[in-house]
Amino acid sequence: MICNFLRTLLPSRPLLLLAFALMGTASLMAQDEDRYTATMERLIEQLNGAFSENSTDGEALLQAANGFERVAKAEPEAWLPLYYAAYAHVMRSFQLPDATAVDPVLDKADALLEKAEAISPENAEILVLQSMAASARIRVDFNRGMSMGPKANSLATQATKLEAANPRGWLQLGQQTLFTPEQFGGGAARGCPLLQKAADRFAAFEPSSTLHPDWGQEYNASLMAQYCSKEASSDDGQ
Repeated sequence: MICNFLRTLLPSRPLLLLAFALMGTASLMAQDEDRYTATMERLIEQLNGAFSENSTDGEALLQAANGFERVAKAEPEAWLPLYYAAYAHVMRSFQLPDATAVDPVLDKADALLEKAEAISPENAEILVLQSMAASARIRVDFNRGMSMGPKANSLATQATKLEAANPRGWLQLGQQTLFTPEQFGGGAARGCPLLQKAADRFAAFEPSSTLHPDWGQEYNASLMAQYCSKEASSDDGQ
């Protein structure tokens, strides 16, 4: 009777099979997640290395973008591969020697960011890249500054309001203001305080993971060293 009682405590064969199946599925999911993380970390390292190649045609950044786009196709619910692919394209647009080639590259970036935004709406990081892409289009035709400048400012401002602790929103708003003519509300006197806000936030910023954006601190510091120290010296002399 004891043996019969113990048998009643054991799961049935179908339940055992289900348990093993669930364990196997969980194991496969963990392996997929590990592969995704490893691939993304490798591509982010490749992307960072592309900036040090002093390319004049953006080829290294294009290769990095293509890698992230392949991951995006394999992981349709992940916004980060789309984000990094767009980031590579936006930065590549500044390396292209032919200004007429800029718009198609930024069109690609905007399409990727639209997909990323559909997955992760109200995302400050995505808004920052959208602002950068709008600003980059001014290079093609400076007359676009009247339309693209306010658009870039608006997107960057949205990023700072959505996530005030994110330094990249303040960096983008700061550099956008810095390089806007004073008669249109820009210049160092207005831009440098925004860059200082970015610097303060960079000092305290911790990315959510090894895959989340963590760029911009060195660039922000270089802008402040080049433009804001002069502004401070000018103020001291007044």
